[in-house]
Amino acid sequence: MQSQIGVLCLLVLGATHASAVEVTPVQKVTQLMQAMLEKGKKAKHEEQVAWTAKSQFCDDTKTDKKAAILEEHQAIAGLKATIASKKQKIADLSKKIADTQKDADTWDGDIKAAQKVRALEKKDYDTTNKDYGESIDALGRAITTMKAKTADKAQSNAKVKASALIQVSSQNLIPDSAKKAIDEFVQQGDAESELFEAGPPEANAYESQSNGIIDMLSKLEDKFVDERTALRKEEVATVHAHAMLLQNLNSQIKEANKDVKDFTLDKQKTVQAKAGAESDKKDQEKLLASDSKYLKDLTASCQVDKKRVRSLPADES
Repeated sequence: MQSQIGVLCLLVLGATHASAVEVTPVQKVTQLMQAMLEKGKKAKHEEQVAWTAKSQFCDDTKTDKKAAILEEHQAIAGLKATIASKKQKIADLSKKIADTQKDADTWDGDIKAAQKVRALEKKDYDTTNKDYGESIDALGRAITTMKAKTADKAQSNAKVKASALIQVSSQNLIPDSAKKAIDEFVQQGDAESELFEAGPPEANAYESQSNGIIDMLSKLEDKFVDERTALRKEEVATVHAHAMLLQNLNSQIKEANKDVKDFTLDKQKTVQAKAGAESDKKDQEKLLASDSKYLKDLTASCQVDKKRVRSLPADES
């Protein structure tokens, strides 16, 4: 700039010999150079003013972007924690569903097993109850037959009693000792007529033995009646216990199925929430990448403009 001014001065000194009225070529050059100088000063001033405004924009924008980037980092960190929490909850719910379903399956198996046991118990009960009924009926008939006083011949009477006693002996519940006593009494049936024909003493002896059999049969009848009563009471209690067991197991299964349904619904909601958090995280990461690139580009652009303004020549007075 100083060399340009020096040239202008020489041109002005050289023009002193020119006419004072006419504008010489040298004067025109001088005026042109002066105009260019003023224009350069104005352009520099305008550029400095523009830089001042841009510098403020750079500072403000970088501050805003840095704050936004910090918020984005924090948001991403929060979303990562949320995703991890949802993932753990999903795993916990999956385990609860599996465990609860396993319990329900176990209780369902218990019901089937209990029903099989109950079927066997009922079969045993029906068989035993039937045996008691048949034994009690046979004993009652035998007692009635043994006590009957008929005018039949002794031989015929002995056969009737023997038949009734044999029916008793054939019953499953009759103890071996009673069967043995009955068998011994029946074997004497053929001698009954001979005893009665021989005279009262022998007949009285046979009658005494019959009374012993009757007494034994009566005791067995009473015993079987009591045992059948106890058996039936036990059956009623067993049926009730079985019903209560099934009720309890079915109630547990119903509650377990409800829990599985609730856990499954909660899991579905958690999976959706996790997917939403993952989507938000991706959006935040894209926004972070965009803002980070913008900040980097803006910083570089501002630094270039700052260097260019600093390289401009200083103003001359």
